[in-house]
Amino acid sequence: MSQPLTVTKASGELAVFDRGKFMRSLLRAGASEADASAILDEVLPGLPPGIRTRDLFRRAYARLRQRSRGHAARYKLKRAILELGPSGFPFERYIGELMRHEGFEVQTGQLVQGRCVLHEVDVLARRPGEQVFVECKFGNTAAKKLDLKTALYVHARVLDLGAAARAAEPGLRTAGRLVTNGAFTTDAIQYANCAGLELISWEHPAGSSLKDRIDRSALYPVTSLSSLTVHEKRQLLSSQTVLCTELTARPETLAALRLSRDRTKKLQAELEQLCAIVSAG
Repeated sequence: MSQPLTVTKASGELAVFDRGKFMRSLLRAGASEADASAILDEVLPGLPPGIRTRDLFRRAYARLRQRSRGHAARYKLKRAILELGPSGFPFERYIGELMRHEGFEVQTGQLVQGRCVLHEVDVLARRPGEQVFVECKFGNTAAKKLDLKTALYVHARVLDLGAAARAAEPGLRTAGRLVTNGAFTTDAIQYANCAGLELISWEHPAGSSLKDRIDRSALYPVTSLSSLTVHEKRQLLSSQTVLCTELTARPETLAALRLSRDRTKKLQAELEQLCAIVSAG
């Protein structure tokens, strides 16, 4: 009997390859069952034991991209969020756009006076009767976990900010969010649940994680596009452009890239594919 394939996760942990989970990741990106199954059958034979999950992802991504650039963009989502770095500023703006989609008025990088001290707030979100103070923690590796100390620190800031906001506007509801593209330790989650601090990571909480919110909003980052080079994506991020929808809504942003006619057509086709997939979903 042949030995099951093992993979090395981002954390360095060795695990048995889960075909079902890998299949679901392709289906979630919009691939048909036939395409997902065919991609697995093409990728799996001859893989070395302990292959890194990122290498397995690259092989599957390349084959999915041959079939549909739009589906490939969605499949690449987690890695695309990592590519918003290395600084955390594009990630903060991206989280702000997700909250704008939730109906908030949003400001990023604001200095706000708490009851005791002045704080720099990554995302300040407001809607009638409610104000949310958001701390964004971007990690350059998906394996990074935020611990209890971070949750305690953020909660203390939220308490100070909330006290000042409610004193200025009695009856205002205030809350805090700690958002990361990584994960949280068990202690951090336990404390936040008890203290009333909202934690959002790539996979937490179930049904309302960062991944879930992106899929529901269909606000995909420009870093998910396979038709652009790394340099071109960096150029867009430096001009404060983080969303694919901004490329279609603001033609001058696309024109600033100075792409050839053929590359422009490929990019527009990828954007149309992605929009079509989102509309169908």
